[in-house]
Amino acid sequence: MQLFHATDLTGVQGIRADGFRISHVGDSAGCAWFADSPEGASTGSAAREWLVIVDLADAQAHEYLYRFEDGEPYLGNFCIPFEVVNAASPFRFVKVP
Repeated sequence: MQLFHATDLTGVQGIRADGFRISHVGDSAGCAWFADSPEGASTGSAAREWLVIVDLADAQAHEYLYRFEDGEPYLGNFCIPFEVVNAASPFRFVKVP
């Protein structure tokens, strides 16, 4: 399954050098957020200049499908621990037009 993470140039440079290692979201320390579509990844308030594409097996990705307390999935969003994501490298980087 292809998963998409949107970031800026500084994020891309850091991911290329050291993999995923910094979370800018307070409630997901040690994890990175991904979406099941480029459009889903490109939401939010930070500069979204690049997409980082990660390939995970469907079953593995679905282990990290984010769910609300009532069990409902959060719109194709995945919260994946850094060590799991980094094990899936190499990543692809695509500049958002």
